[in-house]
Amino acid sequence: LYRKAIDKAWKRSGLAEFPPSWEKDGQNWGNTEILWPTALFERDDPRVAALSEHVRTVFYGGFIEGAIQWHGMPTPAIHPYMGLYTTMSDLGRGMHENVVEDFYWYLLHTTAANAFPEGVFHQYREAWNGTIPHVTGACNYAILLRHMIVHEMGDELHLLSAVPDWWLGEGKEIRIQRAPTHFGEVNLVIRGKKNGVEVKFDPPKRNPPKRIVLTLPQSRPLIGSLDGVEVVQRDAQKKRWDFPTVVAAYKDLNKKKPYYSLTTGKPATCSSVLPTAVNAPVAYVGYPPYSFYAASLANDGHAEDTERYWATSLQHYPGPAWWQVDLEKPTAVGRVVVVGYFGDARSYGFTVETSLDAEKWDMVADRRDNKWISTPK
Repeated sequence: LYRKAIDKAWKRSGLAEFPPSWEKDGQNWGNTEILWPTALFERDDPRVAALSEHVRTVFYGGFIEGAIQWHGMPTPAIHPYMGLYTTMSDLGRGMHENVVEDFYWYLLHTTAANAFPEGVFHQYREAWNGTIPHVTGACNYAILLRHMIVHEMGDELHLLSAVPDWWLGEGKEIRIQRAPTHFGEVNLVIRGKKNGVEVKFDPPKRNPPKRIVLTLPQSRPLIGSLDGVEVVQRDAQKKRWDFPTVVAAYKDLNKKKPYYSLTTGKPATCSSVLPTAVNAPVAYVGYPPYSFYAASLANDGHAEDTERYWATSLQHYPGPAWWQVDLEKPTAVGRVVVVGYFGDARSYGFTVETSLDAEKWDMVADRRDNKWISTPK
């Protein structure tokens, strides 16, 4: 009856995939839990594949930095551990390359102390730091690794469903000891040799599965045989994913905009900063801590973002307001572009001064009478 109700509601939606709600709106979360932790439909159901494709490539433009997007807050965000349910569906569907890539993107979004957040403000490179360490985020990552190696699928037990090819290379070893499964404990040792892989396997005995499947890339065949185990060969993965690879992919995604500013990322100081109390909404998780309007936000490379800017208050800090950047060496400057806050109709008067020693200053532009409305340009 439960599945029939979902089927009936899905037909009314007119969509190829299972939507987040039958109104078609909302965050993709519960609807992605279609194959794991409990399989509601068959893994070859076309709606399962359609949902994976939708959240990966269509939903607000698809995955960002290898993670599902989270919408409904003032600041765009991604939600790494919530994407696990899509990853697990793809694991069950044999999409091993998706799984391996997701595994390393998931790892990328951790702290230097290996802690997991709940979500990440990707534009700011800032996690929801009030959620660190996040237990579900950490557990889901461990669960993903476990299922990449040992995965129950109904009355079947699958081994190495989705591991990087290089984990099976010569000299590599994967060792699983007394791993609990639905069928009982298993022990598994995989050693990479020159001509393939050696496997030692103690199958579960409490409630033996009807089928045990070992999946290996064609380039890494099984050396010898395993009683009671069906060996399935798959294609080699098109790309090697490891931590250096995902770091390089991240840097490539976050290359600077087509124009380059001489000030980007350089040391910046200012006369004063808008007081924290004025910015009370930062207590809400939807607002990143960068909303304190620090001087560094004026030259962080995100001039197009109306939530990243330096600001002060003449009410709290009377007198001239100034912002200063150190280019760190004598530099020929072609032009100066001042981008004032453009989230509403504002204009700013300003001057531009330059100095080689931070002592003697020359005014190179005087726009104190400027009335032009600020724009992103």
